[in-house]
Amino acid sequence: MLHDACGRAGISSASLWAAVPHYVSLTPSPRAAKALVDRLAELLEADVDTAELDEAAEAYATQVSEAVSADEETSAYVQDLERRVDELAEEADIPSGDSIAAELTRYLRQRDRDKDDDSGGDVARG
Repeated sequence: MLHDACGRAGISSASLWAAVPHYVSLTPSPRAAKALVDRLAELLEADVDTAELDEAAEAYATQVSEAVSADEETSAYVQDLERRVDELAEEADIPSGDSIAAELTRYLRQRDRDKDDDSGGDVARG
């Protein structure tokens, strides 16, 4: 809704997402936060000190690993998930998230240009 409103107002917008394994999705993830901050810093061409997030991400990874390995059922489940991901990656040439995002961005920009051409409008889009 926000992106749509920005687009209608001629304001560029972006949405950043970080994947978090569903078996730890109920707790805040410093690894995901760091990934988001790193990507935002890249988009804004800014330097951001992420030393605290780096430390928190390492501690988080250790805690998750210890929690998973402490429970046999959860450990087996995670190992099965990792095995299936590896098998899928071997079977298919899966595009990276960046390439999917770039293709989607290209498509949306072209769609906006086509709409502008059809309506004869000159709304600037980012």
